[in-house]
Amino acid sequence: MTWTATDGQQIRPPEERARSLNAALTQLCIRSRGNSLWRGTQLARAHGRTVDTGYAALSAELPGGGWPLGTMTELLLQQAGVGEMRLLGPAMAAVSNKRSIALIAP
Repeated sequence: MTWTATDGQQIRPPEERARSLNAALTQLCIRSRGNSLWRGTQLARAHGRTVDTGYAALSAELPGGGWPLGTMTELLLQQAGVGEMRLLGPAMAAVSNKRSIALIAP
């Protein structure tokens, strides 16, 4: 399939552009010795213990299989009050009698 811009220039297919961008980012990361570039794939690392979320599908997606213990976790939402406390409820119930829980601007 050929992609064409409105001005008549040929545009490379999305897969080709993605490979090119990934190669450029990899080179940038190598040149900066990995210190100046953060890549989203770095999220998939689990360090330390976790608590099950209470939702099998969510736990399967999170590094370590649940919410991390002993760290701060930030939920980024488009708007507040869309069920975030319900989402955290099972995990908070599992640890509330053993550990302190701090909620900042819930």
